[in-house]
Amino acid sequence: MQAIEEDLTQEEHLKRLGSILFDALFDKKISNQFAALKAEAENMGRGIRLRLIFENPEIAALPWEFLYEESTNTFLANDPKTALSRYIDVPLRRQEIKPASLPLKMLLVISSPSDLDPLDSEGEEGLIRKALEKHISSGLIQIDTISKATIDAIYQKMNEKAYNVFHFIGHGVFGNNKGHVALVDEDGRASLLDDEAFANLFLGRRGLGLVILNSCEGAMTSSGQVFRGMAPCLVQRGIPAVVAMQYTILDSTAKIFAEEFYRSLARGEPVDRAVQSARNLISIKVKLDNRGFATPVLFMRAKDGLILNLQEIIQPSVLSQPQKPDGTEKNIEKNIGRDAEKDRKEVEKEAGTPFYKRYEKIILAVSLMIVIAVALIYLLSPDDIQISGTVRDWSGNPIENVDVKALPASVSIRTDSNGHFILSSISSKNVDRLQIKKDVTNEIIEIPISSNDKKNKSIVINNIVFRPIAIRLYGDIRDYVGDSSGAAARITIKSGNNYLINLTDIEFGKYDTNVYSNATTITAYDTNGEIIYTSPLRFTDNEIQQREKKLSIRFPSKTEIDIAGKVFNIYDKEALALANATVKIGPASDRTNDSGYYNLYGVPRSSQYYQVSKEGQIIVTKNLSDRHIDWTEPNWIYYLNASLNIQIPRDNGE
Repeated sequence: MQAIEEDLTQEEHLKRLGSILFDALFDKKISNQFAALKAEAENMGRGIRLRLIFENPEIAALPWEFLYEESTNTFLANDPKTALSRYIDVPLRRQEIKPASLPLKMLLVISSPSDLDPLDSEGEEGLIRKALEKHISSGLIQIDTISKATIDAIYQKMNEKAYNVFHFIGHGVFGNNKGHVALVDEDGRASLLDDEAFANLFLGRRGLGLVILNSCEGAMTSSGQVFRGMAPCLVQRGIPAVVAMQYTILDSTAKIFAEEFYRSLARGEPVDRAVQSARNLISIKVKLDNRGFATPVLFMRAKDGLILNLQEIIQPSVLSQPQKPDGTEKNIEKNIGRDAEKDRKEVEKEAGTPFYKRYEKIILAVSLMIVIAVALIYLLSPDDIQISGTVRDWSGNPIENVDVKALPASVSIRTDSNGHFILSSISSKNVDRLQIKKDVTNEIIEIPISSNDKKNKSIVINNIVFRPIAIRLYGDIRDYVGDSSGAAARITIKSGNNYLINLTDIEFGKYDTNVYSNATTITAYDTNGEIIYTSPLRFTDNEIQQREKKLSIRFPSKTEIDIAGKVFNIYDKEALALANATVKIGPASDRTNDSGYYNLYGVPRSSQYYQVSKEGQIIVTKNLSDRHIDWTEPNWIYYLNASLNIQIPRDNGE
């Protein structure tokens, strides 16, 4: 697993891992049934679908796309006769997923921040358009492109049109138990958006069937919570199918995937078969000793994979004429002649009769039926309506425990943890407005309910937003050792990517300013423009009610530390020093002396692991968090040296 993470793999190594996963999933009995099912499907000229349904997030975090069937020498994820996908059960109303109708509308979002590695986004876009060229030219597919992927640009574009496909080309990363995509700010620099905020872009998007995240690490999940991670978060929002990458992926490999994926969809293949075909082509072009073929992951809720329908509607150019049976032509002519005379006399008889007289009885009967039907609909149709929606703050975060009341009926409910509410079985005659009231601050929003709204019976309101209010933000500024003197600093306060406050030349000591409750981040810079402090900014209901918040800012005294320690083997009764071994913490490294001691200078506080090797062989690699060491703590920061003794367990008595 570690070798895969570091992209240091061989084909035999991946097959070994795949066999372990296969044996864990298929015991002997199930394996035999699986083989029999595949044989039966092959005899019928068909393939099979293998859906992995996870309840344990730690199991879901494993790379199941490396499943390897030793008896057939096949990785299941790129077997053309098998469609492998993941399924996450979400608490949504169960319903059949209907394929999108033509023309399909696709939004292609390209995010290439100027401060990150450049991507060949134009090349990938060209391959996608080439794969779908036939459908684009015939009007069956419409593609819109966003080349500057700011939050506002994406949000507004998705409000303008209901898209069926959302394809993202850009950078992604998984860290701090969350997935992130790198969008751009107004200056073109990277702006990270976490999985929950990104998933909120897709709330209430009807008709959106497929999201493709052709970015690095989009499919990685947390072992602590199944919906942590970009792709699972989108599944939780109700997206039927999400394709994402569980490892960093080369630009060239991403283009292979995109071209073959859309080429398969253009042939009318279901989404899971299209992903399977793209994985197989990667395994052929990039080889099986590389993790690339198992990097694309499909999360899908549609049982048959039919989420999009890209098959062309072909109309015949010439209508075939019905064939006449032999020997019947003369009989047909006789019958026509005999009936023509009869029809002529009937027409002459009716020619002098007015239209309404001829059909008087039929008209009266139909009119009476229409009147009765309308009356029944009016009498039997329920007068009750249902009102639902989501209450959010200005930053888009759901607000819990807000009182929602339908007036003048006085039917009320409180919002849940997602800010959602449902008011059911309310007489439409007794409702003309909604009143939404905050629990602590008693702020009130009222929304009118019109007669046109009531005709829908089910009213959904998604634009309930509490506007920001002015709040005093103040506090003291010191470093970790308590020093309040020194160079000047600069503080910025932002709402998302938008600057609200820019305070310059603030001396260490105190600051005092006014902001709005939609502020999300506070950042401090030193005189060289380097970030020395950043923190999320959240206001509690009590702080909003009091209209003020106190926030103390603590700057680190040092950005690097010096570490000294000893490396030794553990024996039953004695500990022997490990001489001439290399100790590495972050980018800093040193060799131990004859007594096993080492000294490291200028170790970044962001270092997360240490590693010991000897003669080119890695002996041990450990996360520093396993030793409960937090370099950001003041005691580690402002002491000149920290001590880290590393114990190496005995290995076969050596």
